[in-house]
Amino acid sequence: MDDSQLAAEFARATKRKRQLRFALLGLVIAAPFGWLGYQHFLAAKHETEREERYRAQAEANKLTAADLPEARRLVAEARRLLDEAAAAWAAVTPASLRTATLRADNCPLTFEAPPPRDKLGEVIRTNGWGGVSGYGWSYQLVEPGGTQLDASPELDAARSGLESFAKLLDAGTGTRTALHLAIRAAEQPGVRVVVLAEQHVRPQLLGNRQFEPGLIAGTAFVYSHARRGVVCAGPIEVHSSELVAADWNTEAALVKDGKNMLEVDLDMEVRRKIAHYLKAAR
Repeated sequence: MDDSQLAAEFARATKRKRQLRFALLGLVIAAPFGWLGYQHFLAAKHETEREERYRAQAEANKLTAADLPEARRLVAEARRLLDEAAAAWAAVTPASLRTATLRADNCPLTFEAPPPRDKLGEVIRTNGWGGVSGYGWSYQLVEPGGTQLDASPELDAARSGLESFAKLLDAGTGTRTALHLAIRAAEQPGVRVVVLAEQHVRPQLLGNRQFEPGLIAGTAFVYSHARRGVVCAGPIEVHSSELVAADWNTEAALVKDGKNMLEVDLDMEVRRKIAHYLKAAR
């Protein structure tokens, strides 16, 4: 092999080596993009599969024409149950409640308590009054000598949910899940807590950063709409907290969003007492 052939062979080898290096460099540069592209493909595939599962579940959850007669029968039965529950509640009076002899430690229910006193202000600042105004249950305070009870918001909520589902059923958009929830709410419309006060002293601001504490003493009754009667009852006595936070000593300082903080404090103490005393037998 002469010098010219060696030079040509060397040039070809150098060119191949350069091409190989550029190919390897291209692979190194392209690898992350390839990995990202593959991950995007997997994510898109997962999203497509999830949407297909959701559509399949939604389709299976729809009430078919064959389901409508049974669904309408269940709605009619639920209306009947709510009508009976409403009639039973309308017949309840403070006087009839006082005949209950059940003890608080036999209560088959649990009640969520309000936040601790030292956390109440923080909850109000964070969540507003909605954070302390309800805990899945409510109560009515009947003043001494009171003879009437309010309508039950629990029954109203159950009926509203049932009628909303009935409209969906008529429109052909009812689902099995919505039917189940509406019927369950009608069959178990919740409980109503009634506090029959024998004493009710409202807290009063005295000035100079002092107030006269409030007092509520009487009996708390837990009425079950599903059982059409009182399921537990017990004595309750509640006093205002020793300290109620206010920025300055004026009436306005004790009012937030139209709510008197002294009254709110007493209300929170009633709720704490109910949640603590009316224990459930788990």
